[in-house]
Amino acid sequence: MTTFSADQILDALRQEADACRELAELRGEQRRLIDADRAEDLLAVLARKQKAINRVGSLEELLKPVKAEWNVRRQELPPVARVEIAEAFRRVRDLLEALIARETEDAEALAQRKDAAERELATFDGKRRIQNAYRAPDVRGGDGSLLNHLEG
Repeated sequence: MTTFSADQILDALRQEADACRELAELRGEQRRLIDADRAEDLLAVLARKQKAINRVGSLEELLKPVKAEWNVRRQELPPVARVEIAEAFRRVRDLLEALIARETEDAEALAQRKDAAERELATFDGKRRIQNAYRAPDVRGGDGSLLNHLEG
């Protein structure tokens, strides 16, 4: 079992909170770039975002034994450190929950944009097929109707 001092735990939690705040900023930047259709800039932001996510993951892994044994470990700490660490855990949890909620909202917004784009493309394809049918040299079928020609 690895034992961490109160200062080491607090330092790891501060780093995790900083990474969460960075993720929140990057999420906002990501949303602006998506709305502005700036794909190349978006790729750079997504790369930075992945690095921040990896930092959070590494810190979560580092803190996993502390969290698993928190009820026992906290009894070993001075009261002031116990309160500071509990508050730091709470701050990180709140930041992560807010990030997840915003990411979910963004995913839903992107899904709606994708659906709208697909509908627009389907409409465009239908219009294009009609225009092509009218431009075709022989627009009428053997029975004189346009419908048979459009179905092909």
